[in-house]
Amino acid sequence: MAMVVSPLRHRATGEGERIMNLVHLSDLHAGPGFRPEVAHALRLRLSELQPELIVFTGDLVQRWERTSDWLMARGFLRRLAAPVLAVPGNHDLPVFDPIARAWRPLLRFEAVVAQSADSQHQLAAASVVGLNASKFWTLDLGRISAPQRHQTAALLAAQPPEHLRIVAHHHGLAEPAGKRPRGRLRGALSWVQALAAMRVDLVLTGHNHFPMVQALGAGYGHAFVWSQAGTATSSYYRHPEWQTNSFTSVCGDARELLVCVWAYRGAEGFVVAKRQRWRRQALGWQCAVGS
Repeated sequence: MAMVVSPLRHRATGEGERIMNLVHLSDLHAGPGFRPEVAHALRLRLSELQPELIVFTGDLVQRWERTSDWLMARGFLRRLAAPVLAVPGNHDLPVFDPIARAWRPLLRFEAVVAQSADSQHQLAAASVVGLNASKFWTLDLGRISAPQRHQTAALLAAQPPEHLRIVAHHHGLAEPAGKRPRGRLRGALSWVQALAAMRVDLVLTGHNHFPMVQALGAGYGHAFVWSQAGTATSSYYRHPEWQTNSFTSVCGDARELLVCVWAYRGAEGFVVAKRQRWRRQALGWQCAVGS
């Protein structure tokens, strides 16, 4: 049986020190392929972890045109016992309704999540910026616009230096090697450079339906942690070596982060499949040896 850990107890803290505790979900895909038993197990684990924020990085529904998918997604979100910051994925935009896609592509998404597609959430130890990378003119690839870059830089520059800087969007920052084409942002390299210049600590994405954690940005003077979440509740797996549902938890502060990947194991529910400690160094974040 895989070990279950409490992310809040990864190290001793000093008096008055603030520890961030968030959960990263992605690719719910409410509709055909949604697994209710997995959703139930997920809610049970989240009630134990008690995150101060749940970051959802897109694809709430399988098909924008099906009202039943949106009703299912809304029911799932309403059962979560923590605040949610959500950004849309490419499935959250209309495909077969060109008028809606051109003029009101985010109408249903914003109605269900009750927030703007670009949003910010302030925590005691972190600032989280959510960005809509899913544009109406492309079906799969995403993009961060110039105004979004400027706004993100301004928001993060205003944060206290001891706060974690976190950015969330749907599409990934690099092509999964040999796994799935078209799984990243357009202009991803330029965006990575911009994130390093902003001294971002953590980037959360989804889209590719399997978890992955690595450092990016070291070549631009500041390495940050990129965490891609797997699919939380869908049976549409896209990685031959990762055929189960998962989510990611992140806790820590501006000095150290603990990133845990939780995998669904049937009767055991969600258990920790992988965990990494990351520590801030002079040139950014590095994974601790042996973690």
